[in-house]
Amino acid sequence: MAGLDRKIKPLMRYGLYKQVASFLFVGGATFIIDYTLLVCCVEILNVSVLASTAFGFSIGSGINYFLSRKFVFFPGKFSRGMTEFIVFMIVTLCGLILNHLIMYVGYRSLSIDYKFSKVFSLITVTCFNFLAKKYVVFKN
Repeated sequence: MAGLDRKIKPLMRYGLYKQVASFLFVGGATFIIDYTLLVCCVEILNVSVLASTAFGFSIGSGINYFLSRKFVFFPGKFSRGMTEFIVFMIVTLCGLILNHLIMYVGYRSLSIDYKFSKVFSLITVTCFNFLAKKYVVFKN
């Protein structure tokens, strides 16, 4: 237990909880955009679920980069020029693949309503995105 305590105390000292809360707030805001675009494309424009998922996710991710940069993470090792944005978008692409996999399995294979599949995808991809962005994109 003492070893775990030594690992947790520095995280609290550096404001991990504040960072997670900020990440969830920014992610929640961009999820609303993503989810709204998904539902509008499927219900109003009759676009396929998977194409609508990619569209909403892409727009939400672009907005998420700028909000994350401003409110969540400090510039990291890739902060020069476009490198940080490119690495961010590569990580985001991995998140999109994970998102599509979950949506495909939930909606197509298990016949779960796409709205519920999206919520499960949100939880999984949010955890992936936070860890990848904290420890890959914005790591010093």
